[in-house]
Amino acid sequence: MNNMRFYAYLQKQILLMLGLSIIPGIGYLFLGWLNDILIPALLWYLLVLILSVWGYRLYHQYLLDQMSDKELQIWYNRLSAFFYAIFSAWTLIFMLYASETESHLHYIAIFTQLGAAVVASALLVADKKLFIPILLIIMVPLIIYFALIGEWYGYILSFFSIIFMSVLFYAANSSNKLLMKTRYQALHDQLTGLYNRHHFVDLLQQIIINLKHSKNVAYLLLIDLDHFKTINDSLGHDIGDHMLKEVSRRMEKSAGNDHTIGRLGGDEFIVISKEFRDKEKCLQHAMDFSEQLLAYLKETYIVDQHHLYITASIGVNLIDNSSIQAGRFIKEADIAMYEVKAQGRNGVILFNNELSKRVEYHLEIERRLHFALKNGEIRLMYQPQVDSTQRVIGCEVLVR
Repeated sequence: MNNMRFYAYLQKQILLMLGLSIIPGIGYLFLGWLNDILIPALLWYLLVLILSVWGYRLYHQYLLDQMSDKELQIWYNRLSAFFYAIFSAWTLIFMLYASETESHLHYIAIFTQLGAAVVASALLVADKKLFIPILLIIMVPLIIYFALIGEWYGYILSFFSIIFMSVLFYAANSSNKLLMKTRYQALHDQLTGLYNRHHFVDLLQQIIINLKHSKNVAYLLLIDLDHFKTINDSLGHDIGDHMLKEVSRRMEKSAGNDHTIGRLGGDEFIVISKEFRDKEKCLQHAMDFSEQLLAYLKETYIVDQHHLYITASIGVNLIDNSSIQAGRFIKEADIAMYEVKAQGRNGVILFNNELSKRVEYHLEIERRLHFALKNGEIRLMYQPQVDSTQRVIGCEVLVR
């Protein structure tokens, strides 16, 4: 599962687990009081409360928009320890009450242990690293308990417990596979297999947070294929789709492990580099890689016996600590890319402040023109044109 959504999913399970521990735990406390084992029950419930406080703190410590990948990994390790501890606590109370046969508390202990196994397989289905060992922590003591009865029915119950555990493993694993498949489809572009726009923006946002903590820099490329619509219109969308697949394959081959690639939609792609410590080195690498990628994309494509040739326009932007908004960096790279289009396409331009001011100036003119037309602030002025004898032979119409 995508790390950000994966961590968010596990965070939600914390409160549910707290509710399933604190409230039923009161019932165990009451049963301990009724059957003269109040002190052990109180000690166990105190342990549950301590673990619940820990879990509640973990719930509030998760701040996706502020935590780096390293901090998220540390948080996940602590969360894993919490789940191991809270389910181990339920196994502990099972072992305490399983010996209370005279008061028939062992029936409740057995039922609760089976319930805890179901809860674990349901809550932790997204994380095989958690639900497999936790199911073993819950079910193995129960299997051993039945086997130690020493009667034929105990062995049968032990065997049935193994089957029940296997069914839970199978159900949780099947659900996990379905979840992973659904997650892949939600995060990837169907045609090219690259990351889709939604996931790529999330990924970029996390990279920005990492850069904020590390003080490093990276670069962003926005790539748009030139005149791709002509291929779709003249040869059909099937040929166009094959072309996009080949373009994405070439990008992946060029990028290697140092870049992450996504498809924003249509014939527009986006690339993020690895982190660099030095800003100048990062910019130089961005321009060198862009030129290499541009040359590779220009090589002839052979699709269904059609020999096709296409160029691309690439806008480059530096990702640094100047902003925490992923949308801003994409917008700036987009501005640089459209500047390439304006200059004749088939090129690379790095976004800079001068380019930004020029775009803002044009946008301001468009904005003011819109309101000027609406408010009737534009007038036509006629400037006469005369010949050598000062006779009017025409006029020039001007807008004021």
